[in-house]
Amino acid sequence: MRRQAPKPKLQETVKIPPRLFKFLRYAHQLIVREDDVATTQSDDLIQAEEFLGWLLAYGGLIEEGGSRFSFTYFSEPKQTRKSWEFELTKEQIVEIAAGRLTELTLWACSSPDCGCKFQKPDDTCFYCDYEEIPAA
Repeated sequence: MRRQAPKPKLQETVKIPPRLFKFLRYAHQLIVREDDVATTQSDDLIQAEEFLGWLLAYGGLIEEGGSRFSFTYFSEPKQTRKSWEFELTKEQIVEIAAGRLTELTLWACSSPDCGCKFQKPDDTCFYCDYEEIPAA
């Protein structure tokens, strides 16, 4: 069994990697076309795969009729451990797609081996913010 034991996060400004840039350009195209996957509330309707089905990123509209999207991006190909979880507005997605916004400010786990990054400093990391409870 595990219990939550949050660790401090470190604020980082990171350059948007080419793989994530391509995904966000794709999301922008879906938004501009008013595709159902970009106008329906969800957490995973916008998806992109690479390398024989390995998931690159996914996300969706946070609230029906809203302008904020949440995304999960896997920063290393063929693995899901080092993920980034963040939100962007439609306007930010437009700026990224146009190449005017090239960095994100996220909160990273303090463990250098983790690689997970989050929108807020108090977001919970599945790998770092829990500890095992010894069996009785």
